[in-house]
Amino acid sequence: MKKTGTLLVILCFVFSLFTVAVQAQSSALYIKAEDFASHLGTWQLVTPAQDTAGGGMFNSLKSPKPGTPESAGVTFEISEAGNYTVSAFTRDFATSTGSRTFKISVNGTMLENKLGDHATDGWAWEIAGQIELSQGKCTVEVVDSSRNYGRCIAVALSTDPDYSYPTSEAALKEAFETCGITPLAYTPPAELPNLPKPEEPQQPALPTYIPENILVQDTRPQDEIAVKLNGKYLVFAEDSKPFTLNDRTLVPFRALFEALGCKVDWEEETQTAYGTREEIKIRIPVGNSIAYVSENPVYLDQCAVMQQDRVMVPLRFVAESLNAAVEWNDAAQEVIVYADIPQISAADTYLLLPSSFTTLGTWTQSAASSNCFETGMLTGGSNNDPASTTPAKAYIDIDSAGTYTVWVRSRDYANNQPGTRFFNISVNGTVLSPTFGTHGKDGHAWENGGTVTLPAGVTELDMLDTANFYGRCDAVLLTKDAQYTPSDTLDALLESSKLVVKKALLQDYAFPAYAKETEETLSSASISNGQLRADFYTVQTSGGTVVQSALYCQAGADWIPTKARTEDFGLILLSADRAALERPLLGAQIFNTAYTDAYGNLQQYYGSNVYRAGKFEYLLPSAVTVENNTAVLTYTNEALDITLTLSLADTAYIYRINAVYKADGAYSIGIFEGGALSALAVTDTGNVSPDPGAMTLGQQGMYTTLSGGVQKGICTDVQSGIVLRDPKGNFRATAFFPVLGSPESYKHAGEQEAYTGKIISSVQ
Repeated sequence: MKKTGTLLVILCFVFSLFTVAVQAQSSALYIKAEDFASHLGTWQLVTPAQDTAGGGMFNSLKSPKPGTPESAGVTFEISEAGNYTVSAFTRDFATSTGSRTFKISVNGTMLENKLGDHATDGWAWEIAGQIELSQGKCTVEVVDSSRNYGRCIAVALSTDPDYSYPTSEAALKEAFETCGITPLAYTPPAELPNLPKPEEPQQPALPTYIPENILVQDTRPQDEIAVKLNGKYLVFAEDSKPFTLNDRTLVPFRALFEALGCKVDWEEETQTAYGTREEIKIRIPVGNSIAYVSENPVYLDQCAVMQQDRVMVPLRFVAESLNAAVEWNDAAQEVIVYADIPQISAADTYLLLPSSFTTLGTWTQSAASSNCFETGMLTGGSNNDPASTTPAKAYIDIDSAGTYTVWVRSRDYANNQPGTRFFNISVNGTVLSPTFGTHGKDGHAWENGGTVTLPAGVTELDMLDTANFYGRCDAVLLTKDAQYTPSDTLDALLESSKLVVKKALLQDYAFPAYAKETEETLSSASISNGQLRADFYTVQTSGGTVVQSALYCQAGADWIPTKARTEDFGLILLSADRAALERPLLGAQIFNTAYTDAYGNLQQYYGSNVYRAGKFEYLLPSAVTVENNTAVLTYTNEALDITLTLSLADTAYIYRINAVYKADGAYSIGIFEGGALSALAVTDTGNVSPDPGAMTLGQQGMYTTLSGGVQKGICTDVQSGIVLRDPKGNFRATAFFPVLGSPESYKHAGEQEAYTGKIISSVQ
């Protein structure tokens, strides 16, 4: 028995070494076709005998020609993080090579290469792409991109980019048995991170600024309680040292308020201390447990007190009301405060160069010439038609309200038609009285534009080409210092002012006003089934040719309007350079996206508002044709071309959206019915999220108005993203196809897609 046990141990050890060697040699994870059995989507699991066009050696996934394909998927465990090469064992044919393609998606990220395009008459391994994976659950999907009988026996993942995949029946069978995955319960990719989150921002440096008039020191004072603000210890007068009362630290109110950058006031009659900083106003009555922050009452567990004729206030309450961070160091018996204290400047000065302007209008940015700054200049038009010009616009973040002097550096000539190349400046809609470009000197020179009163916040500055005759400007400057004289040296200007950077505007979610103009109707057409009617009007508007629509429902002998001609009519396009879906939060889908806005700025978004998750555009129909009681509307955009086919069922309008994509990217098309409704006009609003862009996955979004019993909404034939509010928070159901960030939302130039559903616009 002893020898037998020893032999058994040796055999087990040898077998374990063999197993490790096989795994090391394999260096891949294999997913067989049957591993997808619990979530086949529209794919079929077929045996070699069932696939008469060349089933190969094993069971395979085969895609028919579905109207709306759904991916096959499998979830399994990744035990080792790393950069994985993803490959698939696929079938292609000598005739019609590459026509039966499909793609692979891993954790919601669509890999770049099409599969089933190896130009070999038979089965071969193809690389789908590479992806960085972490330990934990992983979901792989086989995505039907051609809907033309794509075939796949297996998918493999390997951290070795040079790994040689087996092709013989025996080698494949051994690889499947020794290194096959163990399928888990299928987890949709929307519930897994399908793209890494944006890099965590670096921890900002702790604030260090303290107003110059505040007495501080580096070493801890000999006080019973010390207060450390932004890395320095505050020095208090001998008769007003900090102390604790009811476990709360109290400090002299004037010293604390001023140290935190507040304007201080004291009202003797009511024994009330005031501290004001920007929009925050703190009011603390002595001996009262109720204080006020911007007129909002706040309960104090320790009120302000008088001690030796000094008003002592609770430090934590005051500091946190001013958005400071407060900590207590028990070992050192000191309060640590970090606060972003506005640096009060007597001369806020802002410099605008050509690169500061968000939009140029009809101005152009030209290279430096004459004594122009090396950063170049803005140059106006030359046809002497000011009515044809549009302004250049810049947006300035003004830190503190006040009176600002505006200086403009313009180009003029001493003898060559002086004063004829003029232009004007508008600030927040008010045109300054001086006209610039009239100084009569050769070259660029500063001109004083007078003063303007500006609030804190964003100021808009417009450069108006009022001469439309070669106006030139290389700098604009705004300053609160009435004694400031701008330098003609760019380095000196940059040292004494804040350079205004091009500011990205918030997206404009307003439906274009011109699309509702009705003055010049070019033609009209109609479709009807006796119960429903849709009228279409082709209109020449100030923004171009637009098609408008009006919808009606038969009620007795009357046609009841359910959508007015001047209500919104179009589609919404959301686009992104990178888009992913994160795990839903409180029932709302979370988006992780990056996109380039209309001004060329990269925007990143992480949140639940789909309207903010991508570049937002309204698509307006520009033409309509009616034939066989069906209307076909045409939409054109730089990224895609769309036709919207509208026909009639008994009680609903049937729509079909056909999209042809012209550029690579992530896209989502939104369809809605009519204008937005107020809360008073809608029933059952209690369960609708207050977030304007909160999206849930579903097939319909409907609501019923109180007035006339009109029912409005959108239904879809497949699961889509449903949003029940418009971008401004009013009620309007919108269905998005596909959901931005889903694998289906990634499109390549030349791809086509179709989406169908119903528009509900009737009277109950």
